[in-house]
Amino acid sequence: MGRATLWLWVLSAALAFGCDDGGSPAATPDPDGAMVDGGPPADMAPQADQAVPDMAPPPTPCAFPDECPGGDCIAGQCEFQVPARCLGNDASACGANEICGGFDNEYYCATECELAETCPTRPRPCSGNPDCPIRMSCHGGRCINSCTTDADCPAGGYCLQGECRRFPAELGGGEPAVGLPAGEGIHVGVAVRPMDYPLGVSAAGFGGREGPLNPYAFALGGSDSVHDRQDVRAVVIADADDTLVLLRIPLCWSTDYMLTLITEKVRQRTVSDGQPDGLDISGRLITLATHSHSHPGRFWNMVPETGFGAFGYGLFSPEMIDRYTTSFAETVVAALQGLQPGRVGWAVVDDFDPERRIHSDRRGESPELVDDRLTLLRVDDREGRPLAAVVGLAIHGTHMSRTWLTGDVAAGIEQVMTDRLSAQAERPVPVLFANGNAADVSPRGDDVSDVDHAKLQVVGHRVWAVARDAFAAIETAADMPLEVATRRVPVSYELLGYDASVPDFRSRQGEPQIYGAFQCVPDSREQDEPPYEDGALRCRINLATFLGAPVVQLHKTVLSAFRVGQLIVSTLPGEPTSGLGLALSALVEADARAAGWADARAVQFGYSQDHHLYFMLPDDWFRGGYEPSQGVWGWQLGPFLVEQARQTAALLLTAEREDTTSPILPTWWPDLLDDTVTPTPSPDAGRILADVGDAPRGAIQTLQWTGGHPGADQPRAWLEQQVDGAWVPGTRPGTPLPFDDTGFESLTSYLGDYEGDHTWRVRWELPFALPLGAWRIVVEGHTAGADGARQPYRV
Repeated sequence: MGRATLWLWVLSAALAFGCDDGGSPAATPDPDGAMVDGGPPADMAPQADQAVPDMAPPPTPCAFPDECPGGDCIAGQCEFQVPARCLGNDASACGANEICGGFDNEYYCATECELAETCPTRPRPCSGNPDCPIRMSCHGGRCINSCTTDADCPAGGYCLQGECRRFPAELGGGEPAVGLPAGEGIHVGVAVRPMDYPLGVSAAGFGGREGPLNPYAFALGGSDSVHDRQDVRAVVIADADDTLVLLRIPLCWSTDYMLTLITEKVRQRTVSDGQPDGLDISGRLITLATHSHSHPGRFWNMVPETGFGAFGYGLFSPEMIDRYTTSFAETVVAALQGLQPGRVGWAVVDDFDPERRIHSDRRGESPELVDDRLTLLRVDDREGRPLAAVVGLAIHGTHMSRTWLTGDVAAGIEQVMTDRLSAQAERPVPVLFANGNAADVSPRGDDVSDVDHAKLQVVGHRVWAVARDAFAAIETAADMPLEVATRRVPVSYELLGYDASVPDFRSRQGEPQIYGAFQCVPDSREQDEPPYEDGALRCRINLATFLGAPVVQLHKTVLSAFRVGQLIVSTLPGEPTSGLGLALSALVEADARAAGWADARAVQFGYSQDHHLYFMLPDDWFRGGYEPSQGVWGWQLGPFLVEQARQTAALLLTAEREDTTSPILPTWWPDLLDDTVTPTPSPDAGRILADVGDAPRGAIQTLQWTGGHPGADQPRAWLEQQVDGAWVPGTRPGTPLPFDDTGFESLTSYLGDYEGDHTWRVRWELPFALPLGAWRIVVEGHTAGADGARQPYRV
């Protein structure tokens, strides 16, 4: 994410703890991240004569804590015994082998093993996590022993904010998506669909982003215009043994919760007589987020109660995630339904930008290094004519920071390459952008123009200049070997290799930061300065004391790898640095050579499948600065993910297809509140408010009209040309593609008030290559009827 977010960490912490609900006193972090607890008020002081009950209820078997109301499920039995309250070091109220104190609040009797955290701690009443000891969290009015990962829960259970819950039985199932082709060899499917979102939604990527306030913008300012139509692109490659679904999503990053929703929605949409349970694409779906900082946001359910959305992703919205993932699922289904005999091939171009005119190193704390590889995946029909392409490289999408929604440099690359390949093939050839190891890589193209949206196109043209010949030289084949592997892995303080007894990765108070920490190395240590050292970190937020429970998204992740011929692609869940990605490639290629794959190449797709913020190798982490400060798990996360990705890739080097089932389950959020905004009607939809007139090529034409509420309307605009007295859809000059609002020639804006005024405007720059003649702008959209149903209109 962009450097503009840095100051918001402290602000969000202050906002989260600035007030309380009038119940127990608010616990607040001090500047060092430690929890300060003033204790209970005087009239609630613990009573020394509260003894341990003489009689305990009979043993009750259990699997999950909610089976033990008022207690906890420990070792398969309900534990209802509450330790006695006590005063200071006065153990007179305690039972045998118990002492008073030892916990942060020092108000309960405890055994030695409870204090040493070597045995479960007995439940006790609570009104929030600050009332509970470390490694316990408050659920249903009582402190229970926190799970950290799904592996801590019984079979069929998952860990949600420290509590083991049953995973919904209705999720999952379906027929595994293998053996899909009806004939021999590789089959391919390609689909492009519009993304469903309301204009006005906050964009994700930059913290503190300014923009208009509206019903779709919370924690960050909203959007008001869309520069290039936000669409979803999918490529499916399948043979008799496996299926690969590559899904390019117009978002800043991916999340595991998205995978859960997309998979389930695909399953529901593929139910048929032959497949009564639908098609299961789990383990075969790979999301490719472009990492534009100007794509729609509000999709990350990351501790929404704390206000953290202000630092770059907006307040989580169930409506947004539902709309987005429905678009994603429908695109996948369209690609699956369009499977046809095909061919695939690939190329990796090393050192493709030696003059740094496309991308460059942005991290001065470590020696200059850029992952300067360009990866191309070519998808053809069986006759060898291109159907689609995937282009991968490392680059941040940070040229644009306005109130416009745009794919930034990713859109520039996709637009130029799609135009050129489509012109060559004389049919649409969509290009999917896959970002790489871009945590420390900035976009260039700024040596030609100071106009932000011009820089995007410069980058696109420069990438095409390199990719053109490499793409043409790719030899595709119908019998290219294909395999996909996906693993869900737990993440925790201990699994990362930290030792609480030392303790490793500790706060300035010496506390092990068992749930992670933010802003630990905020200041840059230049290359001639000594690096940070553990024990002298400056972590501003220790999540164990700040939240009191493990954060779901930080304690598991999903990694995938696929092999097409001898190309091995690993996904990485977040923002990897160039150095980390190149180190992983070296390890995977060495493993491949040892397994007999002499010509194997290994590359990475970042921002894929899940999001663990920034990660890098330890030496780089200890240099400090922006990138390591935006991570959560310190210096060990990078090596951990490298090893996990290496193990995933190793599954592709064997003759077997291993079972990757694990106790780590897909991310699931139950009981989300419905925040759907009800669109207001627009009875005058379709009325022109400001018409275009005659204009020369190179001019900007403007059309203004009454449309629908943004919750119902995503107007699509295109140019039509008059030919022999009839109006026909125009094509983008030099291509067979429709001349619509998917490119950079137009800007569509909402000028209304989200209530009774639904004014829209499109501004269109007429290219000099436009053929002479009569042209017009046509718009189609939808408005909400009085009954809530969407009604079409046309301008």
